[in-house]
Amino acid sequence: MMKDEHILNSILEWHIENQYKDGLLDPELVAKKLNIEIDSKTAYLMCAMMRDDGYLYKVKDDNRVYFANYRAKIFLKEGGYRQVFKAAKRKKRALWISDYFDIIIKPLTVISLIVGITWGSLKIYELISKCG
Repeated sequence: MMKDEHILNSILEWHIENQYKDGLLDPELVAKKLNIEIDSKTAYLMCAMMRDDGYLYKVKDDNRVYFANYRAKIFLKEGGYRQVFKAAKRKKRALWISDYFDIIIKPLTVISLIVGITWGSLKIYELISKCG
């Protein structure tokens, strides 16, 4: 099974290259033409998402048919949804590292600071008691 970003890129690429050649096709037929096994609801939701992202637009006469704009072509040249998913994965990893730091490292820092202050205070007390 293909990953979502590959499916999205394939559908978007088809809309850019074949939308005028094959006539008006709704998202379900585009998925079948690309041999992508997804249900019709998922195909429509993916096209609606690409429309919301600004890469597809609907034909006024037929609400089931989408066309790609030039922004979609540029988006695919820059890596398409694969890059978007990679960026989201990097962001998730960065948040995990940040959470790890907040949960593990910060308390250890506070504990070591308390131990260091206590040890330093004891050394100063020993020095004062030897001198006094």
